Amino acid sequence: MCVKINLQKITNNARTITNLCAAHGITVIGVTKGCCGMPEVARAILASGIGGLADSRLSNLRRMKEAGIKVEMLLLRSPALSEATEAVKLAEVSLNSELEVVASLAQEARTLGKLHRVILMVDVGDCREGLLPEDVEGVARRIESLEGIRLLGLGSNIGCLSGISPSLKDTQLLVQLAVRVEEAIGRELAVISGGSSIHLRMVEQGRLPARINQLRIGEGILLGSDPTDGRAFSCTSQDTFTLTAEVIEVRWKPVLPQRESGHVVLEEHPIREDQALRCRAIVAVGTQDVRIEGLSPRTPGVRIIGASSDHLVLDVTARPVKVGDKLEFALKYPALMTAMASPYVRKEIFPRGNDNDTT
Repeated sequence: MCVKINLQKITNNARTITNLCAAHGITVIGVTKGCCGMPEVARAILASGIGGLADSRLSNLRRMKEAGIKVEMLLLRSPALSEATEAVKLAEVSLNSELEVVASLAQEARTLGKLHRVILMVDVGDCREGLLPEDVEGVARRIESLEGIRLLGLGSNIGCLSGISPSLKDTQLLVQLAVRVEEAIGRELAVISGGSSIHLRMVEQGRLPARINQLRIGEGILLGSDPTDGRAFSCTSQDTFTLTAEVIEVRWKPVLPQRESGHVVLEEHPIREDQALRCRAIVAVGTQDVRIEGLSPRTPGVRIIGASSDHLVLDVTARPVKVGDKLEFALKYPALMTAMASPYVRKEIFPRGNDNDTT
């Protein structure tokens, strides 16, 4: 099995999203966690003109730096205390919400003779990471006093945990808090990082507050899709990544297991009434390789029945296949992340450019 990656379409997606945001005064940071910091994909994103990359894993940042990619790197997930040294070495900027962690970053930055910049995260309603609004000013003052650290701005995240969509209310709250922080520290913040791909709909509609000047975009670039409903953004491609797996069995079989008692041990496999024979195919991919619920067959007439750790079972009654055929599947963002992280899934890149052409 493999994931086929179209670099040119990724570049085009990144350029489309960057142009959309630039028209509203917003800088895009390209998020590479969906491809595990794969250098070829990172270069494809940078070829669009994007000036910075972001990832949630230090190992992915290291992977890109070791491949010779020389752009500003942002660490999306607050580093653990034990990761402070590595965070300062690998990332020029990091998202943070704990003063103790920022103080540790400051100490490491002083030791290394660096200036590390932080974006202070605010919880505007997702109930994931971030300070409560009432605590932001006080923490900002403390950060401002730390030597080796520069408070770059404020940021927020919405939708990743709660599933709620961003609203004008929560984006305005972030801007209001930024204004209060600026008054508290006596200078203007360079960045108000409003969120992720889920905010692109607001950009399209011209509803994002003017002070928000940065978005961290992963899915919108890699898949050209809106996380809220999967719709395609205008002028983007969705076939940037394709999972290909080989058919290893084709058989006509009953829909239900042939058991006298009909007892089902596992609740996730309920008894159904349909007793008809159907043509089933098995392809060599399973839940150990990818999140199956994020797959969609690209071949019309092929339907996913279910999966185990190593087998994906398909109904191919309406579209005959044979052993040895290779079937293609579109991937949603969670499926993309797991497939790209799996050591069992080969990655095939096309068109392949000059790997020595680094940015």
